[in-house]
Amino acid sequence: MKMFITKIISMFFAFTFIMFLTVPLLRSVQAYPRYTEADKALDFVESLLWNYDGDKWLCKEYKNANRCWLYNDNYLAYQIFQTLGRNDLAEKIRATFMSYGIPIKGNGRIEVLFNRTIPSPPYTGAACILVDNSTDMQLGSILVNNSDVELGDEWPLYWYHAPEGAYWTSEESHSSTHSLKIVGNCSRWIDWRSETFPVTGSRSYMVRCYLKGVANTCEPFESRWVIMIRWYNETSWIGQDELPIVAGNYEEWTLLQGIFASPKDAVKADLIFGAFNATGIMYADDLEVRELIKEGSFMVMSEVRHMQIRDWEEYADLLLFDVINKYYQGDPEYAQLWEKAYRMFDGKGMVDKSFNDTFLKTGHRKYETYKLALFILASKIIDRPIPENCSHILWSMQNRSNGGITTHYLPDLTPDPNATQNIETTCLAIYSCFSEDEVPIPENISIFMASAIIAMAFLMIREKRIHVRLRIEKL
Repeated sequence: MKMFITKIISMFFAFTFIMFLTVPLLRSVQAYPRYTEADKALDFVESLLWNYDGDKWLCKEYKNANRCWLYNDNYLAYQIFQTLGRNDLAEKIRATFMSYGIPIKGNGRIEVLFNRTIPSPPYTGAACILVDNSTDMQLGSILVNNSDVELGDEWPLYWYHAPEGAYWTSEESHSSTHSLKIVGNCSRWIDWRSETFPVTGSRSYMVRCYLKGVANTCEPFESRWVIMIRWYNETSWIGQDELPIVAGNYEEWTLLQGIFASPKDAVKADLIFGAFNATGIMYADDLEVRELIKEGSFMVMSEVRHMQIRDWEEYADLLLFDVINKYYQGDPEYAQLWEKAYRMFDGKGMVDKSFNDTFLKTGHRKYETYKLALFILASKIIDRPIPENCSHILWSMQNRSNGGITTHYLPDLTPDPNATQNIETTCLAIYSCFSEDEVPIPENISIFMASAIIAMAFLMIREKRIHVRLRIEKL
């Protein structure tokens, strides 16, 4: 009898322990009648996983793209696959990151969803940096005059410079004997600027140069090193694109490059190597701009932190990332920031500076879908009620054919017909389906343990597929 009682007690505690681990997961996949949308979204993410070169696997930006973004697209996909037990797919992405010598970790603001800490205020989005490209990419001739800065007497021909802090030097060079040098002093804008050169509107251009030295910033706001291309029409400046030079020590000559689309009215451009409120000594050489004639079969892009801007609270995504960040750090300011973010939601989507700027420039109002997904995520993480119909609006942007989530939508709550479905938006939508306990993985459960628990729940829910059927609020 005593042995029987002991066995009953042991079974009771074992059952209680198992239920303690699995009930939260079962609750997140319980009997909601509309459960297939998240499965379709997950299938979309998996369909974008592409063996683009040898044994390298990354998810494309969108279905017909030949570009893969390491950050934040593939970092999000990696976390999705790992969290949902698709370790075979997660490992392919991880191995590809490692092949480029890049650890599988977040980049700036997106990191808060997984490691629960980011700089505050969050950094803005970054310009594209090319990590790798196919050998069949075709580029036009170099458009920058004296791009290797070898021609000249006291100063290089076809280049202009700031009165102080900018030097033409033979101390360092990537090719031949000379390079451009900037000594930052934390007080003003210092730059080298090329003569203008002809471009054609609505074309893609490769911007690249080699860098060496030490780049540091002086203030938390708007302090940066940068390579910049500025666009002009016949009479005036009409826009610019930037390649941020991330603060750090560049002991060897390092290639920095990116691809940008010229404005439709552009007829000329110039190239700038500059420092704003920054310190350090940096050298630049072989500064090129070439038209991208053919992209080639694949391109792998990376993002880097750009800068922190004074009006960051006017952008819904940066605001929401910092809400989550401050909540995890125990900073009570998160509540005040949340109220500001909540006021941006107009019942349909997030109305922020980006939304208003687009309307002023184009006359069209377009909501960004990923910001709505972030709004839902933040609501769950900080335990605030999610406004009615948020999930319905989000999942109304799903393409019924491929399962991906459309990047933009209109005030009548229909997908923007000119938008596409991409991986970042779709991954964030999937994350918004997770229960409060799963977003992100709780700190007191290791990733290994969490994966094991989720895998066990999968076996209980499905026998033939390993995809989890995620909870979606009733549509």
